[in-house]
Amino acid sequence: MSPAAGTMLRAGRYTIIRYRLRATLASRDQAWLTVTTLQSDSHVTRCDDPLAGAGRPTNGGKVLLKRGTQEVVVTVEWLGGVPVPGSERRGILMPSLVLWETTGTPDRGPRFAYLGYAPEACLAFAP
Repeated sequence: MSPAAGTMLRAGRYTIIRYRLRATLASRDQAWLTVTTLQSDSHVTRCDDPLAGAGRPTNGGKVLLKRGTQEVVVTVEWLGGVPVPGSERRGILMPSLVLWETTGTPDRGPRFAYLGYAPEACLAFAP
C-alpha cells in the first residue's frame, strides 16, 4: 500500500493511494474489484473505532480480475477530504471492497459480493 498504513495524510492535499491486493476469483471468468474510501467524520479518529467503516464514500478505483489468483493494484485519487465547504478536516479513510459483474464494457454490472472493510489499510488525515 502506498502511502504506508499509519501515514498521516494532510487534509486539503490531493493524494494518490495505491492498494496492492492478492485476490482469487473462482466463481466467474472475470469481475470488477472496486476499492472505495469511506471518509469518517471528525469524531472518528482511530482505525479501530467501531464507527470507522460508517463514513461517507469519497473516491474509488477499480481493476478487472480474471479467474484464478493474482496480485493487483487499485489506485484511488483522494481529493483531500474537504469536498464541500464546512466539511471536517480531520478523520480517517477506510477502504471498502466490492466485487461487481462485468458487462463487456468498462461499466460495471450488478454487485455480487461485498468483501467488507480493510482496517489494516486505514489512513488518518488532519490539517
